[in-house]
Amino acid sequence: MAGFNISSLITGFDSQALIDGLVAVEKNPERAIERRKTIAQSHSDEYGVISSNLSALNSAAKNLNTPNLLQAITASSSNTSLVQVTAANSASIGTYSIDTSALAYAQTNRSTAYASNSAGIAGTGSVGIRVGSGTTYTVSYGSSDTLSTIASNITNSGAAVTASVVSDGTNYRIMVTGTNTGASNSITYTDGGTALGFNTGGNQTQAAQDAAFTLNGMSFTRSTNTFSDVLTGVTMTLINTRGSAAVPVISVSNDPNGIATKLQPFIDNWNALALRVNKNLKFSGSGHPDPLSLFGNPTLQDLQRRMNSVITATYSDSSSSTSADRLGITQNRDGTLSFDKAKFVNAITGDTNVAKRLILGYDNGASGLAYAVNSMYVDYAQSGTGLIPAAQDGIAKQIKIYDQQVDRIENRAQQLHDRLVAQFSALNSIMTKLNSQSTSLNALDRK
Repeated sequence: MAGFNISSLITGFDSQALIDGLVAVEKNPERAIERRKTIAQSHSDEYGVISSNLSALNSAAKNLNTPNLLQAITASSSNTSLVQVTAANSASIGTYSIDTSALAYAQTNRSTAYASNSAGIAGTGSVGIRVGSGTTYTVSYGSSDTLSTIASNITNSGAAVTASVVSDGTNYRIMVTGTNTGASNSITYTDGGTALGFNTGGNQTQAAQDAAFTLNGMSFTRSTNTFSDVLTGVTMTLINTRGSAAVPVISVSNDPNGIATKLQPFIDNWNALALRVNKNLKFSGSGHPDPLSLFGNPTLQDLQRRMNSVITATYSDSSSSTSADRLGITQNRDGTLSFDKAKFVNAITGDTNVAKRLILGYDNGASGLAYAVNSMYVDYAQSGTGLIPAAQDGIAKQIKIYDQQVDRIENRAQQLHDRLVAQFSALNSIMTKLNSQSTSLNALDRK
């Protein structure tokens, strides 16, 4: 509040100190209200953290909640110097022999040999370049053009080729290579004026060629050496022809360790939620619970019980049932989960459907662990309907009431301050007049 100092020269005491003291007494209830507001805000913040933890856990569960997501496929080649392979989760389990007889190549041509790379060495003329059945692009050259200039112009012509100048130490040539492999990308040259010699016999150093191979005895050709349209979900890259080597074998199989890796984020997010809930509800047994925590909060106690129910439940499909602990997922005293990956891998190696049975349930996602976690999220954390957002809304309203109470106290204190200042000002004025009158009377008496 603005200071108004009435000196003690007339009244004989520090009236400003008296005003400040009375105003401070008026504002005393603020401290208790601010403390309650701090506690309420802390509770809302804790709710917010727990709600975020629930949301993260729900997202991790959703990332497992379809048959395709809850699997991992691996692919291997018995000879990676001949063929390399990767597999997506959509790939089918199987073993395949692949025998490559030809790799895909792009066409390469060279020009006539020239004694130098100087301007005008190629003479004056033009060359038309056509790839496959596409457009013909024409490049002209003359007395000011070096071989390097011509090569650059060919590269930038728009044709799907690249050109460069090569030298054997004596002569120089322009070398042109198609951008794309495959027989359909053969290159046709049309000369005008002094020819560059791309059509000269022996100057095609590599013909455009398709890859040729057999897969389990069935013949295939492809325009590229990397393709994913032969086996669904499998990408193969041909590295070399087989020659005299043994026919390489491609194996596509389940990857238990990959599934365990996919499950780890769920475990991590569950543990983050469990630790936060336990931090609020745990009491050491000495002293008093932290009032800033949600100790004893019935919503959190109910959530803790719900988590225990979800993780210890039995989940079934049409053929059998299972539980988390059978797959190496066990609950600790603080509500967190321990994940025995070796036990998990062993379980799903013996029964490839057991993980789906646990996570997805009997109808591929509407009755398993992931669904139970989603239901828990909806009940507790979903905006507009969850218990936690509702509790936060209630706290926000209470904080607003606290702010209004503080405002009213501040207003009353200000009014008291202003009233006391006015009263002491009036008193000071009266005392001044009385003092003046007393002085005058004393002066008359002395006469």
